[in-house]
Amino acid sequence: MKLLQLHLVAFGPFTGRVLDFERSGPDAGCAPLLHLVCGPNEAGKSSMLRALCDLRFGIPHNSADNYRPEVTMQVGAVLLDGDGRPVALMRRKGRGQTLSYFDPATGAVDTSRSPAPQHEAALTAALTRPDFEAMFGLDHARLRWGGEQLLKGEGEVGAALFEASAGAKSIPAILSALDTRAREFFMPGSRARRGRLNEALSRLAEQRQLYKDALVRPKEWSDLNRRHEEAAAALRRLDEAVLEADRRLQLYTELRAVAPQLDEHDRAVDELQQLADAPLLPPSAAEDRARAQAQLDAALAGMADARRDIERLGAEVLSVDIDTVALAAAGAIERLAVAVQSAEPRRQQRVDAVSARRGLAAEAAALTATFDAGGAPMAAPDPTQVAVVEDTLRTLERAQQQHDAAAAQLEALAAPEHDPLDPLPPDTARAALQAALDGSRSLEQSGPALDTLQADTSTCERQLRQLLHRLQLADVEGLRQVRPLLPAELEVADMAAREAQVELRRIDTEDATLRADLQRVQGGLDRLAAQGELVTRLRVDEARARRDSAWALVRRAHVDRGLSPEAAAAEFARLHAGPGDVSVVAGFESALRLADHLSDLFSADTERATQIQLDSQRVRDMQAARVALAEQRRQAAQAADAAAAAWRARLAAAGLPDTSPAALREWQAELGDALRLADELDTLREQQRAQQARWAAAIDLLQRALDPLPGLGGHAPAPPTGEVPLAARLHTLQAAAARVKADLDQRALRIEGVKGQRVERERQRQLAAQRLAAAQGAVTQAQHALVPHLGWLQLTPAASASVVRARLRQLLRWRELQQALAAADAVIDGHDSALQLLELQASEVAALLGEAWVRGAASAPEQGGTAARLLVDRLQARLEGARHAAERRRALERGLAAAQAALAQHEQQAAAQQALLAQWVAAAGVDSAAQLPDAEARSQRRRDAARMAEEAQRKLRQASSRSVEELRRLLQGHDAAALEQQLRAAADARQALDEPVRQARQAEEAARRALAEIDTSDRAAQAREQMEQAMATVRSGLAPWARLRLAHALLDESLRRFRERAQGPMLSAASGYFARMTGGRYARLSSDDSGERPVLLAHRDDGARITVAQMSEGTRDQLYLALRLAALELHQASGQGMPLVLDDVLMTSDDVRAGRMLQALAAYARGGAGRQVLIFTHHPHLLDLACSSVDDGLLATHEL
Repeated sequence: MKLLQLHLVAFGPFTGRVLDFERSGPDAGCAPLLHLVCGPNEAGKSSMLRALCDLRFGIPHNSADNYRPEVTMQVGAVLLDGDGRPVALMRRKGRGQTLSYFDPATGAVDTSRSPAPQHEAALTAALTRPDFEAMFGLDHARLRWGGEQLLKGEGEVGAALFEASAGAKSIPAILSALDTRAREFFMPGSRARRGRLNEALSRLAEQRQLYKDALVRPKEWSDLNRRHEEAAAALRRLDEAVLEADRRLQLYTELRAVAPQLDEHDRAVDELQQLADAPLLPPSAAEDRARAQAQLDAALAGMADARRDIERLGAEVLSVDIDTVALAAAGAIERLAVAVQSAEPRRQQRVDAVSARRGLAAEAAALTATFDAGGAPMAAPDPTQVAVVEDTLRTLERAQQQHDAAAAQLEALAAPEHDPLDPLPPDTARAALQAALDGSRSLEQSGPALDTLQADTSTCERQLRQLLHRLQLADVEGLRQVRPLLPAELEVADMAAREAQVELRRIDTEDATLRADLQRVQGGLDRLAAQGELVTRLRVDEARARRDSAWALVRRAHVDRGLSPEAAAAEFARLHAGPGDVSVVAGFESALRLADHLSDLFSADTERATQIQLDSQRVRDMQAARVALAEQRRQAAQAADAAAAAWRARLAAAGLPDTSPAALREWQAELGDALRLADELDTLREQQRAQQARWAAAIDLLQRALDPLPGLGGHAPAPPTGEVPLAARLHTLQAAAARVKADLDQRALRIEGVKGQRVERERQRQLAAQRLAAAQGAVTQAQHALVPHLGWLQLTPAASASVVRARLRQLLRWRELQQALAAADAVIDGHDSALQLLELQASEVAALLGEAWVRGAASAPEQGGTAARLLVDRLQARLEGARHAAERRRALERGLAAAQAALAQHEQQAAAQQALLAQWVAAAGVDSAAQLPDAEARSQRRRDAARMAEEAQRKLRQASSRSVEELRRLLQGHDAAALEQQLRAAADARQALDEPVRQARQAEEAARRALAEIDTSDRAAQAREQMEQAMATVRSGLAPWARLRLAHALLDESLRRFRERAQGPMLSAASGYFARMTGGRYARLSSDDSGERPVLLAHRDDGARITVAQMSEGTRDQLYLALRLAALELHQASGQGMPLVLDDVLMTSDDVRAGRMLQALAAYARGGAGRQVLIFTHHPHLLDLACSSVDDGLLATHEL
């Protein structure tokens, strides 16, 4: 279904974001088919990719895009169904039915109806999430993986087409893994023995033959078996007698051990009965009683101390005298102190105000005297008159300044001029210079510059030298004499070398597999051996043979008397490499015990022993196979060395370097580059010679144009003293000519400027004369306007403006002084009022407290308020004393209350401890606390006796499992001597049974050995058991081997059928896309069926055919993308139309390759109805590249 709109309602970092893929084109209503979505890192591209998949298959419960848990995740889209109608579907995070229709305009979800089944099926294209991501999604990592799989599969056509079609894993790798796992179970071939089934079948055949050989008549075995059963029964009876003797010996031993413990237990019980009337006090009774007595004594002592403190503190409280009058007037005293303190600065301020007024009055008197000398009384001027005079003075001053400036300017303009001018050269010389300069500049623009040609020539020579050095050629002559090999010859040699390397790798791979299998099997052997002592059938047979040979010697020496015991011992030592001083009977017993022990171990662990034998045989087989592989590798290496020697001889004959075919192909490619560089160097040198001739003519023309200008010799270049390049000479002359031309142009401009300055100077002089006359008239008018005001200023008409301004300042200052005197009088009056109020307050407080006070002492401004301060000091001292006495009384009262509380507390503690002691007295059953220590001692003795009885009981339980009553019954009538005598009798009876048991055991062993010598039924049973084990191994391994082989055959057959069905259409479609991506370098793709499996080939534009392994990494990526597009084209034909989503697939491609890939993607999108391509990238330059590479009608860009 084609995607028209994507609604990211709440998904990842997006909230309410809508991407319109329908109207993103240049024309409204046009739906582009190729969409390029660009955004920086962390912009949400990965979240948008996951949103496209979650929309189709559901949002996972633990989605990583749930950025805001309080909001339900929702993602919707408007899709185009198969009938061309838009369908709006919304997916929410949750369980059950999470897909609904919605309105794209408002975003409202329609929960009244469920989506139609055909819409749900079309949304997923009947695919699972992994299949959908593999088929219709491709990122950079998967693109690189596809190219690598093409290389690993060596271009096999079926695997390449199938992997590109489904986006599946490597098919060759899957087939190889299936084959390897199947070969672990079974390896075909008559000599194959490494597989599990091979080993089991071989073991089954061996055991079947052993089973047939072991089937004989059982008559003699029945007789020997009966004799063995009788001997075994006799041995069992003796074993039971031994058990009974051991039981009696153990009983007497037990009784001897528990007799002392039982006596100790009885003594403890007697002690406990004697102390039955003793009180049972707690273990800490003595300690608790001592602690209570100590606390009682401390409480009584504290009570006595508290009573003494109460008497002392009560007397001290009564002795404290408090000045209540001072405490009652504390507020008035503190207010008076504050008033006296604040009056000090006020009194100083009054003094300062009086002093300042005297100064102001003196200054006013001086001004009055100065003004009165003129004969008129001094009066304050009217503000209006002052303003008029000020304006008139400012007007007069401005007019005077204008008059002086005009006079100075007129005087400056009347000075004579001094500006000599040099004449210009003739116009013809200037024109010739301009023409020569333009000609040289046009020469530089008409062709390549000499320095550029020289640089290109040097670059070309350097590159040619580097190529010749890499090609190991001396010069260009040797370069042109080289005759390279044909590409077909290189291809044949390269294929031969690769086949040799493949064969060596195959041998190394098989050897590595064998080595890993050998290590695994050897590790299994080590683990089996680590489980315990390793016993095999061979070791059992060897031990039995040793036992039989020892018995034969014993029989000859002690039964038949045909050999002396010493000779038998020597013969035994010789046969079995033992010491010669050991008797043959002892040797026989040792061999008998060893054979029995190994037989028991082998019978108990038959399966492990059999597995060890099988694994040991496998180890030997694998080691032999590795030796054979080493020989094959040696032969393959010799063949490869011979082919390499022939190749080197052919290169030497052709004069080519000694290198591999692949390297020689690159060498010959560089050879062509070197030939092209040699031709290019010849062309550059010819261009350089022609350009040098033109530049020499331009230099001569510039030199002739500069010669007629001798007056400008400072700009002419010095003649060259040596070999100077033409470019440097031309640039030097051009610079000199440009300086000369600029100097001439500046001189012409300066001459024109001087002429204009003379005309302007005359015009400025006339204007200055006019301004001087106007300024003189303004001065006269301002002087006439000032005359009416000179009378009240008492000035003559001849007074200047400065004199008038000074008189005006005197009048203004006199007015300010009068105002300041009035303000000073007001301040002095305010201070006098405040001091009088302080006087009244001090007299009232002194009368209240009965203090002496002189009326008027506080208000005297010159005395400084000394009397008030003395009064305040006396009153504050009385107040402080009263407060100190009150505080002392309160402290004493607090101490008295604390002493009373301590007395009550000590009384309570004493009562509590007395009650506690009374309880202990009652519990102990005594009359007073003095009798408690004796009661505590009796209680401790009773507790110790109980502990001793319990300890004795515990020791009895450890020594015997019988009860005390049963032990008393068994010991009744037995003293220590009788127990010792019975114990010795039981030990002697047990020892007397050792010899009969030994003889019975020897008889049973002899019968058992005789039975084992002909025990064919046992061998048959063992063989049968081994057959069953082998058949079980075959049955357990057959099913997985069959499944693996069936899976291999089915996958191989499916691959073959898919290749036959899809090879033609897919290769045809992929050829077009691949040719477009490579710019026509690879014209088409084909299949080479000459080998065991068809392989994919690419045809170059020069007719050469190359395999996938010969392509570069980027070309393989393009090939995989072309195959994917071809596969999707076939899917589109079958009706499975889905947008193709690509994520950063152009990340490692240059601009040329990326542009061609975009064109191929546009061609795919344009090729059929319902196709759509979405490309996500974080490279902004791809936007401009896509716009320049793809038609506007097909492309739409989106930025996040």
